[in-house]
Amino acid sequence: MKIIAGNWKINNIPKETTNFFGKLNKLFSNTHAKTSNIIIAPPYVSLQAALDSNNNDIKIFAQNCHWETDNSHTGEISVTMLKEMGISGVILGHSEQRILGECDNIINKKIKTVLEFGLNTIFCVGENLQEYQKNNSKNVIKSQILNGLKNINIINTSQNNNIIIAYEPVWAIGSAQTASLEFIREITNFIKQIVNNKFVKILYGGSVNSENIQKILKISDNINGVLIGRASVTPEEFFLCIKNT
Repeated sequence: MKIIAGNWKINNIPKETTNFFGKLNKLFSNTHAKTSNIIIAPPYVSLQAALDSNNNDIKIFAQNCHWETDNSHTGEISVTMLKEMGISGVILGHSEQRILGECDNIINKKIKTVLEFGLNTIFCVGENLQEYQKNNSKNVIKSQILNGLKNINIINTSQNNNIIIAYEPVWAIGSAQTASLEFIREITNFIKQIVNNKFVKILYGGSVNSENIQKILKISDNINGVLIGRASVTPEEFFLCIKNT
């Protein structure tokens, strides 16, 4: 089964989240079966509303967390808080956090903490436009993966099952521009070689929608799903994405 993950970013307040799941539940009720592993990552304030409204075994992820479980970190959220709520995992290393100054070392600390407490992680990697234009994509991605997973034993089966790597070319996020199918195939195959483990799942993200999702998922056996941004915010469009897999 493919992984269909939706990252809402800064969209959908709690009331909108409840309405989203109500509509999505009705859309699912008209189908015979759910054929994908579905993940939705609302903003922090909407996590509880998502948990309360979820009737379809959808995994609820947070969009970020701190690497420490206590101490003086005003405004931060710990993994222990998320686990207590019933959150299944956390998106980490997203380019929008990297742009704000999050470095590989911090991402590595966060991944270690998330794995330590038995949660899943979608670990995002990807190059910006300048790096892409200079044909430096592979070097950037390799560095992000090796540093982000430093001292993490990905040979350990339990940790493998908890790590999902999402390739998101920064220049394609929210731009209505996706990488070419051949380029996506090349990079996702390259990522698989780096991690060298069949248990680590790989997603593609970057302006994925209901119209292009099917082509993307058919590119390579190494693509285990997608990470959807804008098209995951409304239940109708997100459902079409799921339906078209």
